[in-house]
Amino acid sequence: MSELACCEPLSLDVRETALSLMVPVVASPSVIDNGGIAREATVANDCKALQDRVDQLRSELGDRRAECVRESSDINELKACLAAADDELRRAEQALNQCLTTERLLQTSGKITFLLVQNVGAGFGPGDDFIDVEAVIQLDTEPGKAFGFTLRKDDNQVAHAAMLEVLRDAFNAGTPVTIDFDIRPNKQNGSIVRVFRSGS
Repeated sequence: MSELACCEPLSLDVRETALSLMVPVVASPSVIDNGGIAREATVANDCKALQDRVDQLRSELGDRRAECVRESSDINELKACLAAADDELRRAEQALNQCLTTERLLQTSGKITFLLVQNVGAGFGPGDDFIDVEAVIQLDTEPGKAFGFTLRKDDNQVAHAAMLEVLRDAFNAGTPVTIDFDIRPNKQNGSIVRVFRSGS
């Protein structure tokens, strides 16, 4: 195998310019919790591969930038090399952000341990996990989680009234229900879109 032709090393001026082009690596705001610490084990399983890729690119970015400085023959080539490394990390962070903020339709079953019906606009949950709903349930199979839907005069009014009736009957009878719900990754509260009795 023939050796690759090696370019002339960058001049001191170009190396100093390279240092000015290297923006410090910081965690994307979309993947930082309220304390400013990047999430670790709390990332949803289906986002884990994307999180691992972001972590890998962040850990390698310093070496890749140093390689750009070492291998580039002029300032334009250096800029292109640095931009490519930064762009790959940025695209990986965008993909992770989309995964972390996209609601998913999931299904679960269980017996209702908590049933709440309240005034319009009262909502449920803390600020970062708030659901704008009037009917709320909790299930014995999903400790710490809550699921709800609205009871308003809109296109879903009839369907939601029927859902509440099904849930109330199941709660009074102590029988399980199955719900389909939308929920964001790493959140505990979701919005119910479908309810049915799953038998005793």
